[in-house]
Amino acid sequence: MNSQSCINIKVVAHYPDKKDPNLGSFHVLWEEISLELKGCEYRILKNGNYLAYIPNRPGKCKKTGKPIRYPLITWTDPELNALFRKALVASWTEYAKLNQLLWVKPVKVPQKDKAEPVQKPKSQFKQWQDPPSKEEGSKRPPWTKPGWKPKPS
Repeated sequence: MNSQSCINIKVVAHYPDKKDPNLGSFHVLWEEISLELKGCEYRILKNGNYLAYIPNRPGKCKKTGKPIRYPLITWTDPELNALFRKALVASWTEYAKLNQLLWVKPVKVPQKDKAEPVQKPKSQFKQWQDPPSKEEGSKRPPWTKPGWKPKPS
């Protein structure tokens, strides 16, 4: 497999992101090996170029701690893997140009003002109050004095 033309990938559909039309996902079909790959990601750049990524999941490098992407599909042959990635980008670029997908300035949606928190109505019951301290000159209840006994009735 020396040429890119050996891999014939067809973009079936694309799904733009709701918040940013320059981002999204698409799925492709490689009929020769009956592979339908969903979840490929794309990005449209300001300069008119297109980026396409194989479906992946984020992770962290154990050695450096930097964020990396783990592809969900790869081949053991590095040549075939590189050809597939190039064919994926080429087929996405061709699809995007045919459908006139251009970079669009994202519109920032104004955030709604946060409503003030609702105050709870005051309870009809008295709230607990700590008994007055000795410094305030309060009398000590009789049952707290040593040797106090209730009066017989």
